This record gives sequence, C-alpha cells and structure tokens, in this order.
Amino acid sequence: MEAVIFKCRSKTEYDDGMADINMEVVQGEENSKVFKHTPNGFFNLSGIKPECTSQFKPGKNYKITISEMEG
Repeated sequence: MEAVIFKCRSKTEYDDGMADINMEVVQGEENSKVFKHTPNGFFNLSGIKPECTSQFKPGKNYKITISEMEG
C-alpha cells in the first residue's frame, strides 16, 4: 500500500452541486517511494456529489492511498 500526494489544481462546481476535480502529482520527497523521476501525473474526478465536493479545495494537497481491493 503506497500513498501519493496530489495537489488540487482546480474544481469546477455546477448548479446542481456536483463538481469535477483536477489534481496533479506533487513533486518532491513525499512521492519518492512511487516515482523514480519527476512525477507528471494527473488524477481527475468527475461527478463528485455535493456532500463530498466541499472536501476538495484548490491549492491544497491530498494524500491518496493506493491498494488493491479484494474481490
């Protein structure tokens, strides 16, 4: 199980409260276990429900844990 640090680059909110989130991998020591060289990845979330969208703020970093699920 590894964790990758992403920075929220943008959030597009819609009239119905839904949102799209654009995140980019953070460069630096935090991601050295996952990336050998300078990271260059994006993580896009579309159709985020209103009760969750407030958790994402542009300019803030988020740790996302990557692990395989059973089943």
